[in-house]
Amino acid sequence: MHGVRSSHPNLAGIVPYDPKYLPAKQYLSANENPSNVPEDVQLEIRKALKGFPFNRYPDPLGNELRDMIAEANGLSRGNVLLGNGGDELLFNLALTWGGPGRTFLNVPPTFSVYEANARLTGTKAVNVPRKENFDIDEEAVLARMAEGDIDFAVITSPNNPTGKMASETFLKKLLDSSDALIMVDEAYFEFSRFSMRPYLDQYENLVILRTFSKAFSLAGVRMGYLLANESVIREFLKVRQPYSVDSVSQAIATAVYRNRSLFEPGISQIIEQRGVLLEELAKLSGVEVFDSDSNYVLFRVEGFSLSGEGRYDGDEIVSASGIDIGDCLMWINLNKAEDRITKKLPYIETVTIKRKLPHTVSIEYKQAKVLYGVCVDGTWALTDTKYKVIELLDSEPENVSQKIKLPKAKTFEPGSVIAFEVKDGEESPLDTYKNLLTEAEKTSLKGKITGADVSNPAALTLTYDGRITIKLGTFADIPAKLKLAAGAVEKEDRIDSTEYGALDATITDKAYFRPEAKKSETPSAEQTTAEISPEQAVE
Repeated sequence: MHGVRSSHPNLAGIVPYDPKYLPAKQYLSANENPSNVPEDVQLEIRKALKGFPFNRYPDPLGNELRDMIAEANGLSRGNVLLGNGGDELLFNLALTWGGPGRTFLNVPPTFSVYEANARLTGTKAVNVPRKENFDIDEEAVLARMAEGDIDFAVITSPNNPTGKMASETFLKKLLDSSDALIMVDEAYFEFSRFSMRPYLDQYENLVILRTFSKAFSLAGVRMGYLLANESVIREFLKVRQPYSVDSVSQAIATAVYRNRSLFEPGISQIIEQRGVLLEELAKLSGVEVFDSDSNYVLFRVEGFSLSGEGRYDGDEIVSASGIDIGDCLMWINLNKAEDRITKKLPYIETVTIKRKLPHTVSIEYKQAKVLYGVCVDGTWALTDTKYKVIELLDSEPENVSQKIKLPKAKTFEPGSVIAFEVKDGEESPLDTYKNLLTEAEKTSLKGKITGADVSNPAALTLTYDGRITIKLGTFADIPAKLKLAAGAVEKEDRIDSTEYGALDATITDKAYFRPEAKKSETPSAEQTTAEISPEQAVE
């Protein structure tokens, strides 16, 4: 297949938006209105669509609806702009006031689309995090604005996902602090009963975003709108896609807005139920609930339950899992989270993650047992029983059960099991080591092998008791070679129990032992090569 040129650098590392759609009656994470459009309004919509001219292009700007919205807000048509949902208008904001060399101020946690749009348009995002109680850090925001490099900011009021409104006093200070464009996202303002609309005449740098998706039950019909100074609207028009709002959406939204008073009972009911929910949540132990001015409620729970011992603290383990507070419990891929932990935190051998409904993720973990010191192509590492690399070392380790020398590997990094490029029909160096050890365990060498070198298949060696290197050559006749070696090292009249040296057992009819001094000793003149026959070895 012919290749394709890489996409724009701004897209590097971006994961496409995936709402993980599943057939359901209600999506709590979407903050939808739980009720459909009232029946009387549905009737009006059907009338509007009867004999609808689907073959005709829509009004490019949706002027009938613009006029209706303008009149309701005491404005003129030029102060209103429709969009294909609030999402289109938010992206247009980044296109109009953002871009390379421009800066956007964000106050997370908030709607993630703001920062995503900044990245897509090459806009620098500056985050000023909210306080522990999710209030805006007003002093920090104003101080950052005072630096003079902010081109636009978005303040969601009520905020998604915290439900809290921004104070009117703060918003006025923010508008006064700079000529940066300040968007107040009022997607949920019908549930708070507060709007910055009265200040549009006073502040040219104020733009208000609203939507039909929430209070008006039209999440399935993409319609949002802006209220702003005419000069600001004209700038948005420069980047707006032609015919972005289709004629069907315009007709439906117009019928809904004309009959918006019919939605008031439903809005009032949501506000009433919100109070009940806040009250009942506050009664639950282990639950911290936050006041809300929207159609959703934020509450804090334990989140994670951890059990285990080791060198990592709970925050490290949770971070490594990739699971975030706010993730849907049922959508979490537990297997992937477990793999991420054992990969990123090599000193953890096993981890088990479970869902504890309704709100907790249970993480049980066990520290890895360091068993082997492994040398691959001259580099030493510590590994566990499954040959997962725990830590790379600068020098040969001490106090390990065995030291194993292996040839160059395909995979040799912390968190990964050592792996080799192996041709069909061939065994890996690790398999060679395991087979060699299995054969040695069948002899009196059992339990006393402390090392092996299988880096060269023609020059295999075992280390006995940390002091004698047993040279075995190839794997041919290994049982006979090991039997000869075992007999030699286990008989003190052949090799003293305190001696160091090398035992050449590469042939099966005779072994040769060459004593060596301990590292702290000087070799004596009497140390010579001893010849040991199979008969002598097994006497």
